[in-house]
Amino acid sequence: RRLRPRPPLTGGSARAASLIWRQAHSVILAQIIAMTAATVGAVSAWLVIFRRQSRQWQHTGRIVKTRTSQLAYATSTYFFYGILYFVFIFADRLVAWTTATTFLPYSIWFRGQYELGMDWSLASLILPLAATEAFVGYLIRWLMVAQHRALEHRVEDLAQAMRSVYLRAVGGFLLVAVGGLILVRFGVSLAHQMPLLRAAVPVTGVEPFVFSWSSFAYVFLALSLFNILVMFGLAHPQPALRSLLLAVAVDVTVGIIATRVFNAYQFAVVGLIAGVACLVVLTTLEIVRLLPRIDFMLYRMV
Repeated sequence: RRLRPRPPLTGGSARAASLIWRQAHSVILAQIIAMTAATVGAVSAWLVIFRRQSRQWQHTGRIVKTRTSQLAYATSTYFFYGILYFVFIFADRLVAWTTATTFLPYSIWFRGQYELGMDWSLASLILPLAATEAFVGYLIRWLMVAQHRALEHRVEDLAQAMRSVYLRAVGGFLLVAVGGLILVRFGVSLAHQMPLLRAAVPVTGVEPFVFSWSSFAYVFLALSLFNILVMFGLAHPQPALRSLLLAVAVDVTVGIIATRVFNAYQFAVVGLIAGVACLVVLTTLEIVRLLPRIDFMLYRMV
């Protein structure tokens, strides 16, 4: 039995923040209250769903008791991956915030123009991230069916077929990602013509520079996430964690060097580009090394 879908919490938290702010309270207080409400609501919904599913498993005899230490060890890789993922997303922003092109009263200073360009470029991730789930699901479903058809003494045929399906999936994914990038750029041009949105569009100062390069980088970041999800689907997350850790180091190092050499905070986006390039190369090479051993990877999943 499927669980009934619940309405998203982000819309309600945004409305709550808007109401609190309109009552002349601090916008920071409004954000804290809204984010707390969203977090409590999400955790509560998760607990309800988990308990309901556990009761259903107990009724059908499918419940499996696992030690807490074993569960923590099995999920720790994915937990640290989530942390590194968000560190990578915000690393270039932190580099931009700490770049002192003029006198700054604090060591970290919010750069509004940089944030505006980066926030608009995040829209270019909407379609690629949705396509990632769809194409990876298609790839794994195909693999689950193909493994039963493969002959024991012809496992190289399965690896070759898997390579072909992977390349087709990547090709389709890149088409969707480029299409999403074009739509975002068209949307920015259209919003610039509207008086209500003109002030919030990245078309002046450093905003176009940041928006253009970061949106381009995010397309290839989505490709990296595609490769990472394939590794996760094959229960092989350790290389993804190592690749992401190295990409974070490259992002921060190149960003710091670029901003200090050119004495301009907008060049923090160069660190993002370098980090994404590193992540794409590392994850793609890992997939290339993994495909010839696809029979062994399937054996490990049993």
